[in-house]
Amino acid sequence: HPYKYPFLIKHRDSISNISKTEKKYSGITVKYLPKSAINEGSTSWIKEGDIVILLSNIHGLDAAHLGIAVYTDGSLHLMHASSVGHRVIIDARPLKEQVNNPMYKGIRVLRVKG
Repeated sequence: HPYKYPFLIKHRDSISNISKTEKKYSGITVKYLPKSAINEGSTSWIKEGDIVILLSNIHGLDAAHLGIAVYTDGSLHLMHASSVGHRVIIDARPLKEQVNNPMYKGIRVLRVKG
């Protein structure tokens, strides 16, 4: 969907590189946690600082949004760039509520090794 991204509209030469990368990884099975399985107990393995990817239900778009895992009062939240607030925030909603949106199907978690 390059027409949806202003950067790609201005830099059409990047599209072929992105397409090559997509083809390289296409067909690889990557596990995720469905939103129906997300609750306080099912996410206890997620560490503060992990990257949490909100997965899309839109065909052809895997990642809809992402953020960094942050615990507030023992509850998992996301620090992310808010399209509503137009700034980086720690979302007031716990992750289990944030992912409860028809556009999301679940999450994938990445951890950077140090």
